[in-house]
This record gives sequence, structure tokens and C-alpha cells, in this order.
Amino acid sequence: MSDLSPRERLALLRTLNELPPPIFEELLFAIAAPKSLLPGDSAAQGSRGASLCSWSESPVGCGLNTIQETLEEILSHHQGKVAFSTSQQPTVEKPAPSSNQPFQERLPNDVLLDMVYVPGGRFYMGSPEDEKGRRDSEEPQHRVKVPPFFMGKYPVTQAQWYAVSLLDDVEIALSPSPSKLKGGDRPVERISWHEAVEFCSRLSKHTGNQYRLPSESEWEYACRARTTTAYYFGNSITKEQANFIFTVQATTPVGKYPPNHFGLYDMHGNVFEWCQDIWHNNYEDAPSDGSTWVTGRNDDCRMIRGGSWVSDPEYCRSAYRFNYIPDDRDFDIGFRVVCSAPRAL
Repeated sequence: MSDLSPRERLALLRTLNELPPPIFEELLFAIAAPKSLLPGDSAAQGSRGASLCSWSESPVGCGLNTIQETLEEILSHHQGKVAFSTSQQPTVEKPAPSSNQPFQERLPNDVLLDMVYVPGGRFYMGSPEDEKGRRDSEEPQHRVKVPPFFMGKYPVTQAQWYAVSLLDDVEIALSPSPSKLKGGDRPVERISWHEAVEFCSRLSKHTGNQYRLPSESEWEYACRARTTTAYYFGNSITKEQANFIFTVQATTPVGKYPPNHFGLYDMHGNVFEWCQDIWHNNYEDAPSDGSTWVTGRNDDCRMIRGGSWVSDPEYCRSAYRFNYIPDDRDFDIGFRVVCSAPRAL
């Protein structure tokens, strides 16, 4: 049941009809609407708003409120904001200056850490039944609303790890050079979950911003970057798109392969990445707000995501999830950091 008034519904409908085709298509993906609602020619463009509204109000639709909220989030990401009011014509405003720009943290030894803004939004977490390689742990698909946050543009590199290892201990000591596959611009590996958490604690203390590991839902949302396919570049994966299944027999320097639409690199392959959450066998009772899931089980196992340079394609999918003992280290497991605190400009 929609909470929109008739005038607000009319304003929404008119805005949908005026959207550029790429934005309209992005909206369809974000709300999991059928592609058949995408008009195939200019003659159909004027009725697409009515078609989408009719679908949203059907038993299988997402509702007008969801369309309105999701559209506002998408347009905000594109540096514009639609203000839905009681007037018949929607007004378009430019957003006020905000902290949604990429930034760099300067670490010891003048090493830089690049952070990318990930706009908030909604997505379906998990995999559809017909996705190749799908596991029972990826069900049921469920809708999650993720607040905006910053995420490392790349997995943490060995140079960044070494720089932070020079800082004072917060809880535990860190080896300055733990990786088996050496290279300053390669991802750090052979890192336990506890050591990744220590890295975040030291980074927070050094910079004054609050760093942590991503929640599992944040990681998948950031990886998908408003796509619904098995990988952020489609339903198949090639050696030109990621480092997997011994493509080059080792980890590769970060940033070698194409980024996703959020500007994040190496979300598929190279190294698995630690998440904050504890392991659950499936998504029954999973949180729907993007938060870390740490209830209902013990912390004997933590989550890793993304696949690695030794992984088969199915383990590199956006939805693939696996558990690992937090004390263990392996040469194909690393991590990246997120920062959710507002950053002063």
C-alpha cells in the first residue's frame, strides 16, 4: 500500500518519464524490476513511468515508496536530487556540498591509502536459483538497505600493511612482512582476521577516522555496484577481467583489472577478503540494514568474500560466501577497509 498522495504519485510518474534511459535502467536494476519495463523505442518512453508504477503496485511489485526512495539515492549519486513534493511538477535541486568525494589517507613513509565513496542504496543480497555455481548458503535472497560508506579502492597492499605495522600496537603485534608472494603493490596476504582488525584499529587511531572491516552486506553491495549478474561485469568471467584459477600463478598488483561502477578494483579474485560478520549457514533472519551480523552463532568462524588467484570461477561470484577460522592465515586471504564516519572537508 503506497503512502504517496495522488499528487505525489503524479509527480513521481512525470519524473520517471523524464529520466535519461541509463538512469531509468539503473533504477530497474536497483529495485529488481523486470527488464521488460525498459522501453525499446522513443515512442514507448512517455509511458514507461505508468508501466513501472503499475508494476510496483502489483502483488509482485516493490511499492511506490521504494521506487521514490531508491530514485532519490540514485540521483544523489549522480550529483542531482529530486525533491518529491505536493506540487504537480517535481523540482530538481543540486545537493549541498558533502563528504561524498574520494580521498586519500597518508600513512607513515608517505604511503597513501585511497578511499572511494560508496553511495547508499538497496539491493537483493544472495543469488537467484538459476545462477551457475549457486550454494544453499546464498539463500534466501533478501532486500537490504545499505547506508553510504567509504571503502578502500583496492585490497590493502603490502606497502600499506608495512606502514601501519610501524604504528604503536593497539591490542596485538603485527608482523611487518607476513606475505608469501612479495611485492609492495600486491595485496597483503597470510593475515588473520584478528590482525586485520588490529590494522583497522591502528589506522583509526592514526587518522582520527573510524576504520573497520566491512559487513558482509556492505561487501556484496559494494561488489555488485548496482548490478544483478554473477559478477559485476556479467554472468561469466575471463582472464582479462580478474585474477583467478591460477591465471598468472600468483597475486597481481592491485588495480590491474577493470574496476566496477563504484570505482573499486579486485572485488573478484586476487585475494579473498575478510568481513566483520560471523558465519551463518544461510540468510534466515539476516539483518536488512547493512549492519554486521554477529548474533545467533558463535565467533568460531568469520566471513571471507570475493575469491582469489587460486579460486574456480564460481568462488569469485558476487554472492559467494565462505567461512574461515579467524586465527588462520593463508596466502590467498587479505582484506580491505571501510570507513563509515563522516569526513570533514
